[in-house]
Amino acid sequence: ITVSTALPTASVKIVTPQGLLYPGETVTLQCDISDYTDWTYRWFRYSEELPIQTRKTIISLSDQAGQYQCVGTRRGRPQKSDHSSALPIIITALPKTTLTVKPNPAYTGETVTLTCSVGSYSSWSYKWYKDRNDNVVSQSGYSNIGVSHTISRAAESDQGQYRCEGNRVSRPTSSQPSDPVTLTVKALPTALVKIVTPQGLLYPGETVTLQCDISDYTGWTYRWFRYNEELPIQTRKTIISLSDQAGQYQCVGTRRGRPQKSDHSSALPIIITALPNTTLTVKPNPAYTRETVTLTCSVGSDSSWSYKWYKDSNDNVVSQSGYSNIRVSHTISRAAESDQGQYWCEGSRVSRPTSSQPSNAITLTVKDYQPKTTLTSDKENIFTGDSVTLSCTVESSGWKFYWYRHRPDSTPVTTTSRYPYTLSWVNVSDRGQYWCRAGRGDPVYYTLYSDPVQINITERPVAVLILQPNWTQIFRGETVTMRCDIQGGGDTDWDYRWYKNSQLFSPFNTKPEYRISPVYRSNSDSYTCEGVKGNKLSKTSEAVKLTVSGKSI
Repeated sequence: ITVSTALPTASVKIVTPQGLLYPGETVTLQCDISDYTDWTYRWFRYSEELPIQTRKTIISLSDQAGQYQCVGTRRGRPQKSDHSSALPIIITALPKTTLTVKPNPAYTGETVTLTCSVGSYSSWSYKWYKDRNDNVVSQSGYSNIGVSHTISRAAESDQGQYRCEGNRVSRPTSSQPSDPVTLTVKALPTALVKIVTPQGLLYPGETVTLQCDISDYTGWTYRWFRYNEELPIQTRKTIISLSDQAGQYQCVGTRRGRPQKSDHSSALPIIITALPNTTLTVKPNPAYTRETVTLTCSVGSDSSWSYKWYKDSNDNVVSQSGYSNIRVSHTISRAAESDQGQYWCEGSRVSRPTSSQPSNAITLTVKDYQPKTTLTSDKENIFTGDSVTLSCTVESSGWKFYWYRHRPDSTPVTTTSRYPYTLSWVNVSDRGQYWCRAGRGDPVYYTLYSDPVQINITERPVAVLILQPNWTQIFRGETVTMRCDIQGGGDTDWDYRWYKNSQLFSPFNTKPEYRISPVYRSNSDSYTCEGVKGNKLSKTSEAVKLTVSGKSI
């Protein structure tokens, strides 16, 4: 009798975890055989035996996913079981993570939001990574909705690749990392303040047009700042007046679309250059009635100026010139007291700068009389060969001096630019009366004549040296007297000087005689004398030779 009994049945089941299987998990498989005991277990993956003999085995996903079977063997009968049916270990993809970055590209200073969400399951916590896996830039708590990481005031350093992923307590415990998103941070458009007109240096009284240029995009509204204080201007161009509105100017643009603003421009300094100086000279000043006065106006820089002269008030223009590259003069002919007052001038021209600074005011004084010169002499009575200095003085300055002899209405003997006039080595013919007067300007304005000064010139007295005794030979030990007679000197109020070999040896002597007693051979020499009266000298005497013999009498 043949009895056929089926082998025990083996079956593979998943012990843990229950439900869907996800990458990264470990799975415990168990081999169950319905009858008998003492089984040894053999495991197969895709029909290839594994080195496992235990009832349970643990596999890791995703690498060890596949078709699993098991079979049992034992020593007693039945010695084996049937192979189990194949159990497929199927991996379910982790939930997908989505990262959105807004705005992207961003502009410096903007707020950027990086929103991370997992489309399935709930209660996720998120991490955001930048550029590499170990650089966690943010981590959130648990939430059932998408969560955002915010970058405030984005900078170029925030550029890079961002991604995120979710984690949770229950299965699946993680999500797939999001696809990386590259955040680009662009510099804001640059604002630039420039001067449209005028070009070059800026001068007081001018108006200046400023313009704000922004390099990219359109639809800008403009904001203007002076010394960081906002101005009530929203146009691209603005006009300012100098000097009151000089300073540091900046602008910035705003718009509805992105980028919503530009960078602030660099500060543009509006610097004022002083107008050219104007110089006024008034000559002569003070002036005298009927004298010609010249008011000369000049600007020291640039060229082609026209000038105006003002008297006492800004609306009283007394003269105006045409255009000239040199200084220009306004002339007052035959000045009167009514011409007195404060004068100033200024220049104007077609090209910039169109005006100069007004000159300093100068007060013109007109005196209602004709000045008179005063003539003096340092000597009145002199000898021929002497010099005499005449001085002609008058109030104010700028005069030339005219010198007259014998008659004041005659032709001047000389004209000098200075008030002293010196007559050197005079002769008797130079004596007489002298006058002077002064003149200046073109045409020449003359002063009154001075009172005359009398210069008396006489022949210079002659000194005569007489030797007493007047012997041809004088012996040692004798007495010699030298007498100095002044001939033609009038009175006798003279002092005397004595010279030996032209060397002064007796500078002051009130007596006309000089006595040597006793004489020695050393007294032999040539002797001269001269008379002195105050600052006047006589002619020096002829030399007298004194010869002393060595033998005494």
